[in-house]
Formats: sequence, C-alpha cells, structure tokens
Amino acid sequence: MAPGMLRMNLNQRVQHGLLACAFGAALATGLLLERPFGAGGAALRAGHLLAGFAAVGALAYHLLYLTVRGYVEGHGWARFPLRPAAGDLAALLAAARRVLGGAIAAPDADQYRPSQKLLYGWTLAAVGLLGATGAGVAFWGRFGSLSQLPLLAAAHRGVALLLLVAVLWHLYGVLTWEGGWWPEWSWLTGMLDEPKARLKVPGAWRRHELRLEQLAAGTEATPEQRQRAQLNREKDEVQEELDKGNRLALEERYVEALDHYRRALERYPGYSQARYNMARVLARMGERGMAREAYQQFLAADPFHPLARTAQEAIRELDAEDGAP
Repeated sequence: MAPGMLRMNLNQRVQHGLLACAFGAALATGLLLERPFGAGGAALRAGHLLAGFAAVGALAYHLLYLTVRGYVEGHGWARFPLRPAAGDLAALLAAARRVLGGAIAAPDADQYRPSQKLLYGWTLAAVGLLGATGAGVAFWGRFGSLSQLPLLAAAHRGVALLLLVAVLWHLYGVLTWEGGWWPEWSWLTGMLDEPKARLKVPGAWRRHELRLEQLAAGTEATPEQRQRAQLNREKDEVQEELDKGNRLALEERYVEALDHYRRALERYPGYSQARYNMARVLARMGERGMAREAYQQFLAADPFHPLARTAQEAIRELDAEDGAP
C-alpha cells in the first residue's frame, strides 16, 4: 500500500459521523412529515426537531473546531485554510469549465479547494436558515397565528432540498476524480493515499513530506528552522505559481495566467517578476490602463530591476497608443 498522510484525526471523523447522522435523520423525518401519520405524527415531529437541533449543534462545534485549529496552526487569520482568497472565483470558473469539457488544467489546491470553501459557506448559511425557518414553523404552527406559515414551511423545505443537493455534490467530489470512480475514504480511515494527496491537496502533501524528512533526519526542528522551512516552502509555492502563469501566457490563456500571477503576489507582494509578467499579459490583452498601472507598480517596488528600462519603454509605448503627450 502506498504511503499516505493523515487527513482527518479521530475527532474530525467523529464530527463528520455525527453530522451525517443528524442531517440524515432530520431530512428523513422531514420527508416523512409530509405523510399523514395520525397520532404518531407528534412523535415524528418531535424527532425531527431533535435531529434538526442536533445537526445545528454538531455543525456549530465543527466550525468552532476548524476555526480554532486553523487560527492556531496558521498563527493568525492570514493563512486560515477556509479564508476566501482573491483567486477563488477564477479557480471555481476554471473547475466549472473543466467539468463541462474545457481542455484546461485542474486548479491547484492547498488544504481546501475553492469549491470546498463554497460548500462550507453554503452549509453554514443553509443550516442557519433551516434552523430559523424550522423554529418559526414549530412555534407558529403550534399557535396557528401566522398567516404566512405556508410560505415559511415552503422556504424550510426548499432550503433543506438545496442543502441535500450540496451534500450530494460533496459526496460526488469525495467518490470520483478525473471523471472516474476513485473513492477517498479519509473521512472514514483518516488517511489519504499518496497519489490522491499529490493531486487533490498538493500544498498539504508538500508540508507532510517536509515533516517526514525531518523525522528521517532524526532532528527536532527548532523554531528558527521551522520558520526557515516555511519561508522556503512559500518561496517554492510562489515560484510554482509564476511558472504556471508563464506557461499559460505562452499558450495565450491570459486570464488563467493572470490568476496565477495574482496568487504569487498574494503570497509575496514584493515579487517584482510576477508584477512585470502581469503587466505584459495585461498589455497583450489590450488592457492598457491596467498594464500601465502594473508597470508603474513594478518600477515603484524595484526601480533598479534589470527590466526597469524595458518597463519604462513599455509605458511610453502605451502612452503613445493612447495619444498621451
């Protein structure tokens, strides 16, 4: 069996199990409530409410766990894995084009893909809406004094069905890859196989390999060594983003190239080469104003860069095209 890495500890696996059971019970009892059950309807309704509150509580604990762990391990919010990033929207669009048959490379990922971030955000919003509408239906249905009760109940059912669709979408991503059946059982076993880790979460896999190298060397990394290793990893990641952007620019896939240049600058804002390459791509796209601004930012950040004179000439050419005096 190929070596793998720990993807989910026991605590996380238990959380997923509780969430699955609570959501499943709430959805099942909610569907059954649509059928007349006579005297048994009251018990079924009570079970539905209990399962719904259990799902809300389990999700609240799960999000609190992720927040605390992400903050502690990332030493703040800047590297929080579920935090929205500037390139998420472009990555989502690229993934959608790939699903629809577009011949583009799969978007890179660290610990969570943009689609997973979206799933977590939607799940949080949907469970909040379900809790609010469900509590409203339970309260006003008991007193029967709300004229809009049918609309509230319909909203409750609609959000529940949308949440079910999101869960099925998540399961599809867990059980398939590259259009084939390739189940990921890390939610059950805790371990993610090496081939899947390399493809699905390359950033997390690189950190795992570094940890294995430290263990094999028999040395316990000092805080300075860990900081230096972190800087080296970030440098490699920034260079990787730049290289991807350059390859895409050569293929004239300019929008995707810009996305990788932006990712490189997010991780290292002072990376002059990424700023210069971004300006060139913007100029090729005909975005002269944005290209001029990128060139000026490049010169302001690194006025003695070997390409500074080339950037100045590019600005003059852009000014001439726009008819500037």
